[in-house]
Amino acid sequence: MKVLRKWPIVLSSDRLCSQSYTIQPSKSDEKPVHIEKGTVVMIPIFGLHRDAQYYPDPERFDPERFSEQNKDNLNTNSYLPFGAGPRGCIGNKISLLQVKTIFYHVLTHFEVVPCRETRIPIELNRKSITLMCEGKVWLGLKPIIKSK
Repeated sequence: MKVLRKWPIVLSSDRLCSQSYTIQPSKSDEKPVHIEKGTVVMIPIFGLHRDAQYYPDPERFDPERFSEQNKDNLNTNSYLPFGAGPRGCIGNKISLLQVKTIFYHVLTHFEVVPCRETRIPIELNRKSITLMCEGKVWLGLKPIIKSK
């Protein structure tokens, strides 16, 4: 579900640094960053997923950027909708299966369309620790007429 690049479930993740580490500067005007063992490090998933260094034109929803033809252009460590490693979300596979099943059944019978109450653009709730919209999300379902 590559929609999670633009709209990840959580905004950030945290990890406890298990050994002291220095991040070397990538530009001449930067200084090294020293992280001591035992420091809690926040990983800004939402920011990382919208960084033009990893995702050109990051505000554009483009599932094709994850296609087989483009896979060599991707930094696989920059896509973290469920975290990564041994502390990644244990429920990621079942949640993806559930969402794909729901989408399949809805999209085979309906076209999802904006309605009068739909907010465009979506306004994010700035007080939530998870990515949530402000207020309700209203969408219309237009039946797909299948010819026999």
